[in-house]
Amino acid sequence: MSPPIQVLFVCTANACRSQIAEAMLRHQGGDRFAVHSAGIRPIDHIHPLARAVIESLGLSAKGQSPKGIEQFTGIKFDIVITLCDSAACLLPAAWPGKPVHVNWGLTDPVTYHGLDAERIALAHQIGRRLWRMIELFVDVPFEELSDCQIQSQLVRIGRCN
Repeated sequence: MSPPIQVLFVCTANACRSQIAEAMLRHQGGDRFAVHSAGIRPIDHIHPLARAVIESLGLSAKGQSPKGIEQFTGIKFDIVITLCDSAACLLPAAWPGKPVHVNWGLTDPVTYHGLDAERIALAHQIGRRLWRMIELFVDVPFEELSDCQIQSQLVRIGRCN
């Protein structure tokens, strides 16, 4: 893989987890990555929980908005990371360029059945976990590894707490 490495984060609504991951990789990865996010069934706005997490880290979601995966079917991604099990199951099987695909299944704070305070705390917990995962992601020497080695590295990152 050569820069910019094309990365797509996917979750169900493209309203929270994938938006946070997109903002984080844009910040941490710089020009080395071309970053996008999409949803299987996107809603019409970034959820306030995602905005709160992004802003608490001093990041920006400027220019980001929920989009459907169908908007990206013509792009040859190098890496597709689903952030929930349902998106992983519903992701189209054939992507142009056969990208490396991994699932980093994270709990959705938006649909979490709990009190508002618990949802807010979960969103920030997910944000801290994603921050660490993106730190590890940026350190992967993609340019030097085979797709199989990249897959292995990304699966390992997805298991970190």
